[in-house]
Amino acid sequence: MRIRPVLTTAAALAALTTAPASATPQPPAPSVVVAITFCQEPDYKTCDRYGVDTGTAYQVPAPYTSKLASARTEPAGTTCTLYKYENAMGRLAEITPSGTSTLEVKPTSFRCTAP
Repeated sequence: MRIRPVLTTAAALAALTTAPASATPQPPAPSVVVAITFCQEPDYKTCDRYGVDTGTAYQVPAPYTSKLASARTEPAGTTCTLYKYENAMGRLAEITPSGTSTLEVKPTSFRCTAP
């Protein structure tokens, strides 16, 4: 599955919902589109923003596999985990909306979750 650049996430963010708690088994929740921003420089400079489905493992796009200096996610409550290996293996770091302004990792894949 290929990640896609995001121009705006307003429509996707409006669709966020939460399911009520229940003792009855429920079908899996549908994926939600969230955004992750990868930056080549510290403090969120020289960046690209991507829209991704939650729960899916993605390959980190070039050039960020060799130079990822900062990153953050959207909307509030979204967490994206960076991994050293393909298919979300070998956890390196977690990225949240507040972001990480200085990273020193070389991730290969990532997966995001939302509330």
